[in-house]
Amino acid sequence: MTPLLTRTLCTLTICLAAPALFAQGKPVRKAPSVLTKAAKAARPKVPNRTFSFPNLEKLLIQRELRTRQVLEKLPLSQSLLLPDEMPALAVNGWPWKRDPLGPYVELPFFKRLSPEAQRNYFLAANNRAIATLWKQRSALFEALKARENDFLTQKVSEPTANPFIQMAAQIGPEIKQVMLGEFHNYVWLQPGISAFLEALRAKYPNRKMVLVTEFLPRGKKNMLPAREWMSKANPEYEAVFKTATRLGIRIKGLESSYVFYHTPPQMEIPGVTPQEEVNMWSTPEGLRVRNADWAKAIAEYRQEEPDALFIIYAGSDHVDYSNLSSLARRFPREETFIGMVSPYVLDEGQIMTCDLVDEAVPALNTVKYLSWPSKELRNLAGFDVRIKLPKPEKQEAK
Repeated sequence: MTPLLTRTLCTLTICLAAPALFAQGKPVRKAPSVLTKAAKAARPKVPNRTFSFPNLEKLLIQRELRTRQVLEKLPLSQSLLLPDEMPALAVNGWPWKRDPLGPYVELPFFKRLSPEAQRNYFLAANNRAIATLWKQRSALFEALKARENDFLTQKVSEPTANPFIQMAAQIGPEIKQVMLGEFHNYVWLQPGISAFLEALRAKYPNRKMVLVTEFLPRGKKNMLPAREWMSKANPEYEAVFKTATRLGIRIKGLESSYVFYHTPPQMEIPGVTPQEEVNMWSTPEGLRVRNADWAKAIAEYRQEEPDALFIIYAGSDHVDYSNLSSLARRFPREETFIGMVSPYVLDEGQIMTCDLVDEAVPALNTVKYLSWPSKELRNLAGFDVRIKLPKPEKQEAK
């Protein structure tokens, strides 16, 4: 038989068999031959190669190391306003105890990991989050600089005797949740929060309202002792809660009991004295996990009060819309209002920068009331309204 005839017969055979092989749009997979089965049987078997926990822990160690190496090589294109906790994630570890990682215990496999593997899981996730955050904030910084003229010419910054009444006036009936962010450790901000609650109640005297806050734990059993502790440790926060109660606003806690009551593992910051440590729940991954946990709690509260206006009072990093893991991004933007209450204080001779808008457009640093009509500019800035409060002067004793 000539080669030409052989090729012709082979081609004809394939064409005749094609309709059967591709009758369902996919080739028919033949059963493995005896030779293939024998070859597979001869291969060495590794029991539990994929799912054994010792191998999983080795994988987590490798992942933490690789993500940290990538992080160390990541260049910064701008001198960005980033949390001080960022460098802490480049170290190998922190003092560890055999306690579950709060909300992380919801992961099916997490409880069975050793403390070292839990630590590596968290560190690897943090390293990836930092790399993403640096890139995202670099891009956001450039976007803010590109719109600098718009931010300056379109700003709303009229002086008012009570800026909180002015902020409450922007909250329409379509808003279902108000995100209220503050800077921690500036105790003179809390009276401003109370003033906002007063203004909001004056605008909506008959609307149901619920104050949900990171400064209290979840659960009715935890509320009373937490309030008693708060009244002694930080009476300014307790004053906010008393104002809410007087105005007929229900109070709910956001923080999980584990995070609220347990001292978290700490991380040392390289290049700083060993005494300087960072709360792991303040890192990017810690914030992301807590925000996800809080969103579930708010959804449960919403079932109890479907028509109420929720006032979510937390740290500004949690509600800043420009952050990809922001709690505000877990709700429809058209139903969400974001207000920031920040300190107006001197820092090395200049007014302290409080957000990336201040960093990119320094002229906005000294604006005490700041907003824009444009939703696009508000989303880039991360808030709808920002109020900066100066520290009140001490009154002389009579």
